[in-house]
Amino acid sequence: MRYCALQNVTLNLPRIAYLSKGDDTQLFSKITETIEMAVRAHLEKKNFIGKLLSLGEKGPLALLAMNRDGSPYLRMQRASFLIGMVGLNEMVQIHTGQELHQSKQAFKFGLKVIAHMKLMVEKLSERYGMRFVLEQTPLNRPPIALLNWTSNTIPRNRDISSREMSQEAKSITQTPPT
Repeated sequence: MRYCALQNVTLNLPRIAYLSKGDDTQLFSKITETIEMAVRAHLEKKNFIGKLLSLGEKGPLALLAMNRDGSPYLRMQRASFLIGMVGLNEMVQIHTGQELHQSKQAFKFGLKVIAHMKLMVEKLSERYGMRFVLEQTPLNRPPIALLNWTSNTIPRNRDISSREMSQEAKSITQTPPT
């Protein structure tokens, strides 16, 4: 079974926060719009690659279109379409005035954003019958790592402990954002 991840479309979270001007409703609306735009970009890409693959051995993607075991090497129905994110900490700081590690409220807000994005990606995957995957962009502090912080990664001069963060993360991720 072969799976393929096609190129990533990355969301600029700090820009979204800047455009929302501190309004939660506007922020989540803009996140939703941006994810929908990323999905449209992936739909365009899928259609374009599909046309190139349909040319078979005569096309520029002949290697991916070859049919040695009864189906093409690149099976578009099994492809994953990545929606990346960059700047979660900066987005939280722009929107709330605090970085993720500075308060429970900032941390909780960051998790709420991730939960909203995850739900959007799941809904759009169902709607279009494609596999959209929310991922952290390389070289960016992984937002998912928030759930696994240890006392070694949290600066000692901060207010909240790693145990408190882990408990807070579990309670937030078990309930969808409002």
